[in-house]
Amino acid sequence: MTLNEIEQYQICEKIFEGIDEKFRVSNHRISDLETKVDNLSSINTAITKLTILSEQNIEANKERDEIQRLHGENLIQVTNELKIISKQNEELRQDFNKNKEDNSINIPTLIKYALCTGVGVVITVIITRLIGN
Repeated sequence: MTLNEIEQYQICEKIFEGIDEKFRVSNHRISDLETKVDNLSSINTAITKLTILSEQNIEANKERDEIQRLHGENLIQVTNELKIISKQNEELRQDFNKNKEDNSINIPTLIKYALCTGVGVVITVIITRLIGN
């Protein structure tokens, strides 16, 4: 080999060493990228799951809102019915008290009627004996 060939060989060796180093660095970077892609893949899976959960949550909220709306309407109806029943109950109580007062026995009035009837019977008996004799 000539000196020129030896120099060329050494230059080529240095160039190949540089290329080998570049391959090592490239392979290391590719490994890093593969790890990052794997991480992105798991993040993508998590985002997909979160999206599904969010959609399910929105639907559940709509159903809950509808149930609460119907419950509120039913409470209003029950409240209105209770007001009507309470008013009718008060009217019935007043009617009952009035009937109670009307049906109660008034002792002084009863004695007065009994005395009047007794006096009337005595007078009738006396008149009947006077006329009958």
